[in-house]
Amino acid sequence: MIRRQDGDRAAASGRPPATPTEVARIERVRVQVDRLCWAGITLGLAFTMTNVQHFAAAGSSTWSLPWLAAWLLDPTVSLVLIAILRAEQVTARYGVPMGPWVRRAKWFTLGATYVMNTWSSFAAGSWSGIVLHSVPPLLVFMAAEAVTDLRDRLTVVASIARGGPHGRYR
Repeated sequence: MIRRQDGDRAAASGRPPATPTEVARIERVRVQVDRLCWAGITLGLAFTMTNVQHFAAAGSSTWSLPWLAAWLLDPTVSLVLIAILRAEQVTARYGVPMGPWVRRAKWFTLGATYVMNTWSSFAAGSWSGIVLHSVPPLLVFMAAEAVTDLRDRLTVVASIARGGPHGRYR
């Protein structure tokens, strides 16, 4: 889990600590990567909202109570997912392992979003619809898995560049 030897290799390479300008550049990249991943996750989840509402409304009359209530399903699932991802991001940064229920909850929310987003296309046998409506939830899934590792690795790079301890990462 902890790969300290990578940082040791970098230190053993004889490379001097980076200049403050280089460290600032690394920090800017880390912040940009984090923000771009979160923007992609947010936009991907926003894209799924109308399909999930259509799935949940199941033919209810427009503006009826069931139709309006169906708009709550996707934000509910998305907010839980975002809360899990943010908590994972912070705990991973400090090397605190999460319990199995966290991963299960994350995968459930991602899986539920995928199924509700693609259900109509599968039912209609529309391959183009399946592809179209699979891309955003699968991208969210991949970004959700990658964002924590990306941020942690860039934090390690910044620490190495400063000449400090290389920290912990997966």
